Amino acid sequence: TIFPLIGARFTCTSNTFMKMLIRVRGSGPIPRSAGGAAGAIIETTPSAGLMPWAAWNALTADAVRALVAVASLDYRALDGQIIDATGETLAWFRLEEYYTAPARLALFPHPCQSKACDKLVYWLEKKLRLQAAREDLLRAVLAAHGRAPNDYHPKPELQWTSQMPVGEACALLWRHLLATLRFNEAGIQQRVDSEFLHDFRIAVRRARSLLGQAKDVLPADTRQHHAAWFARLGQMTNPARDYDVYLAQLPQLMTELAPTLHAGLPALYQLLETQRDAAYERLCAYLAQTDYREGWHAWEQELTRALDPTRGEWSDQPLKPWADAKIWRLYRSILREGAAIDEHSPPESLHTLRKRCKKLRYMMEFFQSLYRERDLNPALKALKNFQNILGEIQDRAIQEQMLHQLSTAHTDLPAVTLLTMGGLMQHIAQRREQARADFQYCFATFSQPAQQARFARLFANA
Repeated sequence: TIFPLIGARFTCTSNTFMKMLIRVRGSGPIPRSAGGAAGAIIETTPSAGLMPWAAWNALTADAVRALVAVASLDYRALDGQIIDATGETLAWFRLEEYYTAPARLALFPHPCQSKACDKLVYWLEKKLRLQAAREDLLRAVLAAHGRAPNDYHPKPELQWTSQMPVGEACALLWRHLLATLRFNEAGIQQRVDSEFLHDFRIAVRRARSLLGQAKDVLPADTRQHHAAWFARLGQMTNPARDYDVYLAQLPQLMTELAPTLHAGLPALYQLLETQRDAAYERLCAYLAQTDYREGWHAWEQELTRALDPTRGEWSDQPLKPWADAKIWRLYRSILREGAAIDEHSPPESLHTLRKRCKKLRYMMEFFQSLYRERDLNPALKALKNFQNILGEIQDRAIQEQMLHQLSTAHTDLPAVTLLTMGGLMQHIAQRREQARADFQYCFATFSQPAQQARFARLFANA
């Protein structure tokens, strides 16, 4: 039997301790079998390590991700307090008896009885032969389910060496991204929250981006075959994610419209939710198809072979010179393409530039451990700021197009809803045009000489 003692060290004088009484709140006394077992354990983890309730409320008030149960542990609890002969409370306790794990005893001292509880802990250790617990209950329960605290990282954070073979590094990255796909599948299918699809989609994009840069790393037929599978997978995620973003942004967009246009919002919201549900159904149906499963397992087997040192089919050129050259080439392409864009350029040119920026960002994040953080972070920050304006332009274009298609396909909607959609399209178009007008300033900031010098110092060594 294990009795972890959770909290700070507690004290108790010998004369008051021997006269102490146990007053129990709850049903039934402490079981006799709970006391004095040889090898019992006391845990002395400070209770101050727990997150304060106010902090938890602040954290979850604007949380995006839903909390998902990953493990459970059935138990029964007995609460009580320890008092001395004069009726003074020395401490409160909770005895938790688990069905699949040893029991635990938690003691919480009275703020004014620090000295009085010292002998209490001594008596528990010496007389009842309890020992300090070395195993954290949360970690033990999670380990039984194959999990650990903070074990999910959608963004690869691998550590590299400059001379590491590039083929091995790419294979490790792809294996991490493949695990991210598998991790998020259930959340997508169960519709837990939209962030499961977001992480799934970003993992697909990262994998595709790395495949595009790895033409000199793995055989061409292998790369092309799996790139086609990732392309199909990415296309299947587009509609559901677009509706997720739109529905998340719709309340804010509506606050920017005249109140007279709000009357049609309920029907519009219901229409968008219906379209999103249909998009999720199509995506989930694809995730259950043979094409997805076979493609997933084929890529997994390919990565296993690539990491086999006896095969050596992928490039063994050193990693850092390869990463420098790829990142520098992408950066120079962005400067050329951005400089060529003016107010007359078609929307496709901005979309192409946005995709190029994503590729650059993924490569910088993939191999960030090769560079000093204080040098890389300002370059990444500048790139992210530039991406924001490109994302604004693209998101508004998609939303405007989506509303136009829905209004054309659903002419039977109430007139008030069509009026709301028309006003919303006009407002979104204005925001898109404003973002388009801001592009030149944002690009000038991103491409200023100081930024170019920073990127050159980091990557122009190839």
